[in-house]
Amino acid sequence: MFKTKIFRANPKYKLVPYENLTPTHQNNLSQLRADPDFFGVLLPNENSGLTIKAICHQTAQLYKNLQYPGKIPKEIISSLGEETNTTIKKLLLDGILELQTEKGFVSGAEVCSIFEPEKDLTNNGNKLSQLSIKAIEYAEKLNITDVTKLSARLYFYNRFPLSTKRNQAFSNQKDTLKYLNLHPQGKYYHLLEKYWEPVKPPNKYGDYWSIWQSTYNHKSIQKKQWRYKLYISTNIESQKEILGEVIGILSETETHSLKFAKQMSGLLRADNFIAYFNTLESLQNTAKKLASAFANIPGQGVPFTAEITSGGLLSWGMDPPRDKYHPNWQEKESWRLWITNRLASAIIAAKSHKNTDLKPGKFALKRLSLEGIDTTNWIPSISLLNSYE
Repeated sequence: MFKTKIFRANPKYKLVPYENLTPTHQNNLSQLRADPDFFGVLLPNENSGLTIKAICHQTAQLYKNLQYPGKIPKEIISSLGEETNTTIKKLLLDGILELQTEKGFVSGAEVCSIFEPEKDLTNNGNKLSQLSIKAIEYAEKLNITDVTKLSARLYFYNRFPLSTKRNQAFSNQKDTLKYLNLHPQGKYYHLLEKYWEPVKPPNKYGDYWSIWQSTYNHKSIQKKQWRYKLYISTNIESQKEILGEVIGILSETETHSLKFAKQMSGLLRADNFIAYFNTLESLQNTAKKLASAFANIPGQGVPFTAEITSGGLLSWGMDPPRDKYHPNWQEKESWRLWITNRLASAIIAAKSHKNTDLKPGKFALKRLSLEGIDTTNWIPSISLLNSYE
């Protein structure tokens, strides 16, 4: 697709090797030095709308080669192989490379129409697909230019509001756990005591999540780590109704660990109860049992997850791909945070491109799809799933 096209390196970036970075930048990226493929960064010009990017030697060499307009070097195409088109698309949409067109050199949202015809953002798929599109449409209307803040709006979309009445009635963790019958004297606590052992959460999550690990399944898993997550999402009234039976079913399956919110604000989130598995097959088998037991329970629905039951009660995700260029200062991303961070970054980037009618949400979906996500049903691609095998 791109073999005969003319490209150039985006002049709004400056290529800087790690050794030439400021001490602050070097500190933030210090862990990447262990990777022999790491080169340095592309630093954007001020007010360019671009973001700093850590890059490998191959990308750096391509950027150097295209300081003057030309074709993609044959050796780069040969080394990328089947990934050539996808890789070049990413570099174009991220603004690292620019493509020559009748209108001049373009990148980012301005180049999207060259790949494929534009599609309507409206999604007629399942409930969670529609919910995810609504979250993106909401986010693109916000006047937010900070990726972290916009990502948070996407991440927490579809949580119920915390009313003054509820806030007063459940002012502390004990009140919430008592409501759920999961306090030490509660009728469901014996299930946790019998089949699970508590896990001390990281300090920042200590007041938010109650985390438990199977007393059996974690011993049978040695070097492998749980990777797949099952979301059980319903309203706060139904949570109290089904929670005991949910824990009972999970206790008899290959569930590795589980967590649930222990503050009222957490229970109002869409992703308030999550179970973890080492294999997708184990997750699917457990989901079948839960779906059969709770066929009439309404689903709240977790955006940016793959729907299992039609009402959104059950859905799934996985650990995100390992990002070898993950800066020290960035928090390790969960599945949904990995998605919302990328969506937020793409939405903000698209808004900086004035010479296009493409909506930021459409651009964000196109960019995310290149990472191996089916943005119709929010299912990871086979390549992402196989990356853990």
